Amino acid sequence: MTSKATMTSTEIDDFDDALYTVVIQRDHAAVQAMLAQVDIHSPDLQQPLTSGFLEAAGRDASIAKLFLDANFDVNARDEDGNTALMVAARGEDTYVFDSFSDHEGDECDPLCERQQHPDLQIEFIESLHNVEQLLAHGAAVDAANHTGSTALLQAVTASGQPDIVRLLVQAKCNVVAIDDKGCMALHHAALRGQAENVRLLLTVHDPQDLQVTTADGDSVLYLACTSGNVDVVNLVMASSAHLHVDAANEDLQTPLMTAVIFESLEIVQRLIQAHADVTMKDSFGMTALHHAVYSGANIDIVACLVDAKSDINNTCVDDMANTILHDAVTGSSLEVVAYLVKSGAAVDAVNGEGKTAAMLAHEVGRQDMVEFFESLAATP
Repeated sequence: MTSKATMTSTEIDDFDDALYTVVIQRDHAAVQAMLAQVDIHSPDLQQPLTSGFLEAAGRDASIAKLFLDANFDVNARDEDGNTALMVAARGEDTYVFDSFSDHEGDECDPLCERQQHPDLQIEFIESLHNVEQLLAHGAAVDAANHTGSTALLQAVTASGQPDIVRLLVQAKCNVVAIDDKGCMALHHAALRGQAENVRLLLTVHDPQDLQVTTADGDSVLYLACTSGNVDVVNLVMASSAHLHVDAANEDLQTPLMTAVIFESLEIVQRLIQAHADVTMKDSFGMTALHHAVYSGANIDIVACLVDAKSDINNTCVDDMANTILHDAVTGSSLEVVAYLVKSGAAVDAVNGEGKTAAMLAHEVGRQDMVEFFESLAATP
């Protein structure tokens, strides 16, 4: 062990580079030798040792154990406030992240290594083992980094490995912890369509937690509908008898609206079955049907909303004051426009610029629709 009281910045940098290299090369003997030669608690070496420890946490359980056996601080943090448990919880090797570090392009750039060995795949099992041993060594399960992200939050937002999420839940982590976006892990899992993680988290959440919204006002159900995964939506809806199916976010958009925007017919049908209000309007005065035609949803979704008694002549409250038919002309297919007209959309209605849907079709160069409206005018 070195007995020097202090080290020069050059010596520290050299140690940092050397330790980084042997960690990413998985050189067990070299890492062990380097740790044995220094004072593990030296203030000068805390940054490079922490960097090496966190690298090992994301890639090699046996090397991370060397740091733990040397009594290195299990809760040491990097400059972003991340701990080894947070890195391990991500459940992924750090090749991608390392390639954007200060080592980019040099001879130990992990991206170069992957390009030379395209068959090299590091499975999350190393991270899983690291989570296990870090928890066993007293890692703070609820520690948060500078963005408020805990190990659980990072597990869900990175790889979403259910085995890792399960370990953290079993360790009694705080499932209602929120990050700087106001999101719980359940919000993130719902948004990402992680059915197994949503199922697991719901077993430890109080039903009232489903009413918690993000900083943008998004509910768990809203984000589940955004994911497009009907299994996740069903899990969320089945978890509480008092779930507000029409809970709107800060833009007054409802779960039904986001399901329409992301074109999930199954979810739209599920929400309507649960009596979602098709007449609700967002801050622009747009209903779910209005969003459907504006975003180019398919005819099945449009028909589903019309059948549910949507106002087919709804008008926006912005300066354009477009009706549903106006926005269908610019955003949807001729099939949808024809269906709307057949269902009772007013073809003579004008928008805020005094234009009918036919005029707008001509203006935007939709010749197929121009001909369609002309055929209507020619019909006695």
